[in-house]
Amino acid sequence: MKRTGKRILSPAEGIKRALCAAAALVFVLALLPARARAAATIDDFQYDINDDTPPAGCSDCVTITGYIGSDSVIDIGAAFEGTGYAVTRIGENAFGNRTLQKVTAPDTVTSSGDNAFYKCTNLGTISLPKATTIGSYAFMDCTSLSTVSIPNAESVGKYAFRNCAKLSSLFSPELKQIGESAFSNCGKLENLSIPNAESIGKYAFSGCKKLNSVAVPAGVTVNSA
Repeated sequence: MKRTGKRILSPAEGIKRALCAAAALVFVLALLPARARAAATIDDFQYDINDDTPPAGCSDCVTITGYIGSDSVIDIGAAFEGTGYAVTRIGENAFGNRTLQKVTAPDTVTSSGDNAFYKCTNLGTISLPKATTIGSYAFMDCTSLSTVSIPNAESVGKYAFRNCAKLSSLFSPELKQIGESAFSNCGKLENLSIPNAESIGKYAFSGCKKLNSVAVPAGVTVNSA
């Protein structure tokens, strides 16, 4: 008579198969992009650990990847105080299309990614005191933005502040690279001091109708058409 049915595994074989399945799952999860995995959260700030060198007193550096809170005034540094983490980057699209009015970042933040604050139409004030890099489209369409503090920025990506209609002045003595249309349509921008500028993209100041002066080194061309 023909036998049917499945062979019963021994306890050792069952454990071995379970361990193999678990190992395979861990391997697959490790291959997933950070965005596809569950984001770690502290006080409504979503973050990923990055590979930056942590400052003294901190165990790891993190990138802010999103915000799920509803506050309009936020202090990123205060949220991570005492956690052992240093926030060094604001990631791409981290705060895009939010109803934020004021954002304060700790002086450990060195970069703001592409689209980081894109279309935050209520955002009036932003302070990134130690950031050296501002990504493309980072503040585009922030139509209420009037106060920007980026004293250590060395590069501003293309369209970074496009359509920031209320931005009237910007002092960034370390700024060297300005991308295409970076400040275009900043209709209230009157004064801009960039004494260390090396490269200014085309149409960087297009539509800046009130711009009276741009202080740049000799030999650097400002295309404001």
